[in-house]
Formats: sequence, structure tokens, C-alpha cells
Amino acid sequence: MKKCLILLLLLIFILSGCATYKPQYKTTGSLNPYPKNKEIEHVFYLIGDAGKNTETQVLYEEFITTNTTKPIIIARDAVDLSFNSAHKIINQANIILVMSFSQLQKLFQAVHYPIVVTHSMTNLRLVEAIHKFSLTYPINLVVFHNQQLFASANGQVISTPLTNPTELWRGAVPAKIATWCTFFPNKKIEAIITSIIA
Repeated sequence: MKKCLILLLLLIFILSGCATYKPQYKTTGSLNPYPKNKEIEHVFYLIGDAGKNTETQVLYEEFITTNTTKPIIIARDAVDLSFNSAHKIINQANIILVMSFSQLQKLFQAVHYPIVVTHSMTNLRLVEAIHKFSLTYPINLVVFHNQQLFASANGQVISTPLTNPTELWRGAVPAKIATWCTFFPNKKIEAIITSIIA
């Protein structure tokens, strides 16, 4: 008798514990959880490490292409996720791409830029290529190559040695860039270089 009573109570507990008896399905609609009526206050920093799947890629692309006024720093894996919308991104002056040399090659290929960058090119040739690219497109670039960090904005290219490149890939350098761009939003090239030197 006790066993039946315990079984009955357990069954009632399990059945009454369900929130609903109908199946739950994913709702269709926008993948963007960012509310449209909200605005970024200062700077937005996409560091990557969010997974390389199509939903993340669509979310990044939608977010980047709809926010055209506040600075957005894109670094590490987030750069790779944004290549499908590269034609839109390179025409936004509010974006700073912090990338490796191979990511710069992919960017030039994605937008069909006529200059080919190779690992064997000298720093001077790379500065010329980045200079011409930044004259053509308003996007800001930060590229690491040959132990140097090259920053470009509005046709200006500045290079500085980077003694500890692991800071770049751990996200410390892009975080500093985001911080300095918060304080100096109209002086991006100066903010980028100051964040590296400081």
C-alpha cells in the first residue's frame, strides 16, 4: 500500500511539474537579440570566440551593417565572420578591423582589391598598399606583420613595433584601442597608436 501511494505521489509530482503539455519549437524571426530601440553608448568591441556558425555570422553582419555611427572594433575570429559582408563593412568609417596579415589578404580578395599582398613583401610595400586602400575606403585597419603593427585611417598609415604579439591575439591590444577610441572618437589613428605605445 505504501509503495502504491509513493508511486501515485511521484506520478502526480512529475505530471504537475510540466510547464506545458504542448511541444516547444524555436520561433522564427530575427536572430538579432539587440533591441532596435536601444543605441550603443560609446564603443562596441567584437572580439570573436563566439563560434563559427551561420547564426553568429548573420548576427554579426546584421549588427555591423546597421550600426554606422558608433565605433565598432572587430578583432580575432570576428574578422573572419565578417568577410561575407566585406563590401558593406569597408565603406563604414566607424569600423576598426584589427587583423593578422592573412586576414588582410582575405579582405583584399573578398572586395576584389587590385593590389595583391604577399608575406614576402617589404614593410614599405605593405604601407603603400594599406595607404591606397585607406584612401579608397573609409574603414580603419590595424594589421600585424613582421613584428610591426600598421594602423591606417583616412590615407594615413603609422607603424610601430609590437614586442609582444600575444597581447594582440589575447585581445588586450583591441581592448586598449576600444578604450582610447572612447576618449578620442574623432582622432582614431592617434587613439590606435597611443593604445599600442601606452
